[in-house]
Amino acid sequence: MESFARRAGRFAADEAVHTIYKWLAYFTTPDYILGKASRTWATFYDRGNMNVERLSEKSARVTISDFPAFPAVCARVTGWMEELGGMTKVPNLRIVHDRCHAKGAPACAWSVSWD
Repeated sequence: MESFARRAGRFAADEAVHTIYKWLAYFTTPDYILGKASRTWATFYDRGNMNVERLSEKSARVTISDFPAFPAVCARVTGWMEELGGMTKVPNLRIVHDRCHAKGAPACAWSVSWD
């Protein structure tokens, strides 16, 4: 189920971003793209908050709080971030879901880094 949900997230992100924006994404960084996405979270969901914190020039932390977490939902969000971050064409993009509300953490969180 997790691999399907991840593919569904990648597909949803690809469908949501139109051609000109995909081209413009090439000139940005994953934390910039995810930061823009966090501001549009409420457009897609009526619950939860997404926060993107820039940790360094090549890393960020994405946290989603006040949102019901299930393994399939977390996998879909992971795939969504992989696709959006991948649009920037940065080398070695890594997205790790290292805190999960479904497993007892106060919120879901992902570490995002690239070279």
